[in-house]
Amino acid sequence: MDILSVIKKRRHIHNFKSDPIPSSKIEHLLEAARWAPSAGNLQPWEIVVIRSDSQKADLVDACGGKPYMLTAPVLLVFCADLNRTGGRYGDRGTSLYVIQDTAAAIQNVLLAAKDLGLGTGWVGAFDEGGASRVLDLPSHVRPMAVVLLGTADEDPKPPPRREVKEFAHLERFGQQGRL
Repeated sequence: MDILSVIKKRRHIHNFKSDPIPSSKIEHLLEAARWAPSAGNLQPWEIVVIRSDSQKADLVDACGGKPYMLTAPVLLVFCADLNRTGGRYGDRGTSLYVIQDTAAAIQNVLLAAKDLGLGTGWVGAFDEGGASRVLDLPSHVRPMAVVLLGTADEDPKPPPRREVKEFAHLERFGQQGRL
């Protein structure tokens, strides 16, 4: 599948089949994360792979009780090591670059999963302190997002999207024209 097709076909999945995900596919996705761009090539992401039902249940509690998360056979918790990027870039590294870098790794995983025929969901709303406790994260590692992973048991329709002309600006904000 070409990359634009993968991008257009990716959806947020809430319902998953109970089929287990082979370790080889998870390793493939972690390799996709590994190749994400990052500020200074510091690669601040840390990824916790969760398969156990009890650990998933504890994490779901920290995520405000989203029961649909329990249908995913695997949860990938993307975290950012603030020291890796903050050590070089200071406050901007810890407040912005680690977020951008981790988001790039997440996007790589979402697209690679779709290409493998897997479904994903991106959950960003959760109690960071609760998630940190569930995962035993050190204080310099911040949980950023939970990616639900499995074989989709639904086929959501594409959501509406803005037209390119609505968000693309030529040379300055507010100016449109032919690109």
